[in-house]
Amino acid sequence: GGGVDFANMMRFNRSFIARIIQSTDDQKKYYGEVRNALLSYRKVNSNIAWGAERFHKGRETIARFKIRGKTLVLYLALDPQTHEISVYHHKDVSDNKSVAGTPMMIKIKSPRGVKKAIRLIDEMLAAREGIKRNVPERDYAAMYPYESMEELIEDGLVKDVRKNK
Repeated sequence: GGGVDFANMMRFNRSFIARIIQSTDDQKKYYGEVRNALLSYRKVNSNIAWGAERFHKGRETIARFKIRGKTLVLYLALDPQTHEISVYHHKDVSDNKSVAGTPMMIKIKSPRGVKKAIRLIDEMLAAREGIKRNVPERDYAAMYPYESMEELIEDGLVKDVRKNK
């Protein structure tokens, strides 16, 4: 009830939305806070693909959200060398082609992690002349209530990739 089904994890290809639906209410809250922080800037939009959510300002990708296992991961278009690792606990993923343009990876697991992520977002968009505006808060826990794997397959949010179907 509300957890990840590890027995079936390798049998199914779960989309980003499916991962959000099956995450805990705390993770949905963290996701909502960071997402609203990004979208509170003018000309910042988001695209949700199968495996991730991408945020862009104009044509430049400035951030990506992924969910790896039970962890919410944010990739930012900041130089990882210019930030203190002991403060942000980030990782340099500039050699990973799938996240090209967003070389700084931070894991968000707590309210403090959310605050640090928002601080980095504000710093990143201040350097890009971002103009902040007010956006309505959304309750992502209510928007994406928990659904079982069967319901998600029915909705087309999970693909069954078992070898012997």
